[in-house]
Amino acid sequence: MAPGHQLIAPASKTPEVALVDRAVEAAGGEQALKNYPAFTWTGEANIYVQGKTTTIVGTWNLDPPDRAIVETRPSGDPPESTRTLVINGRQGWAIVKNERVQISAEQLEGERDAFYLYSLMRILPLRDYAVKLEMQSKSSDGLDVLRVSRPERPDVDLFFDADNRLRRLSLETLDPVTNTRRRQNVRLEGETVSRGVRWFKQMSLTWESEPYFDLTISTLNVSPGLVDPRLR
Repeated sequence: MAPGHQLIAPASKTPEVALVDRAVEAAGGEQALKNYPAFTWTGEANIYVQGKTTTIVGTWNLDPPDRAIVETRPSGDPPESTRTLVINGRQGWAIVKNERVQISAEQLEGERDAFYLYSLMRILPLRDYAVKLEMQSKSSDGLDVLRVSRPERPDVDLFFDADNRLRRLSLETLDPVTNTRRRQNVRLEGETVSRGVRWFKQMSLTWESEPYFDLTISTLNVSPGLVDPRLR
């Protein structure tokens, strides 16, 4: 070693950064997540509102957090009954029978929060410079809990299992049915894979402990981006 030179030990990773690094690998690795940030899946979902259960089928096209086209219809109904929801940045509208209708500000806020969650599920956006990460106490069932904060977005708690897979999310957001802010809990189960990207198979949402939405994915395809003229 030349005179006057000292070896400098590399800075150790914070627990937050180390957890994110492990979770990125568990979700498919940095390269796959970077190459394919957009998702298209088909599936079936149950919606629970005011004691009534409605089953829908459809296609979800997402380029989270701010671009989405979701086409759904009640199970058993003909394709012409499809309702299309479009989110493009801070704008959102529905298309029903080729007619475009603006959605309410309350629904738009709730949908934007929901699609933000999909971006966090990709894990890679947790490395963004604008994101603040803070470890929390372990959950009662032993999961690592990471709080994610970002300007103009709700704080979200992410729950990771022993294999560094994201299993739950929790946040306070606007319930468009009651027009009140409530605790929403998201549970992820199973796995489906496309081009190396590992995604959930089932997702369940509750308001506090009340069931609200259950989704099962049938097919999944990831891509470099969402390109669709309906986003214009």
